[in-house]
Amino acid sequence: MSRLSTSKTQNHPPIKGVEEVTDGVYTVPASRVTSAELKQYLDTRYSGRWAVQLKRDLFRITITPSA
Repeated sequence: MSRLSTSKTQNHPPIKGVEEVTDGVYTVPASRVTSAELKQYLDTRYSGRWAVQLKRDLFRITITPSA
């Protein structure tokens, strides 16, 4: 099970306002983070294991469990 970290680790700032919808699916208001910041964070932490949709000013993030 993957968890989208909201705490500061290494040199990566936390993403504030993240809510878990179901296992591996999270939402965060687009007003809290830019798409570029979100992409950088996800690429660094979950390379190749994430997908994002933007709908009504809300990013919906899906993290695929690691093998």
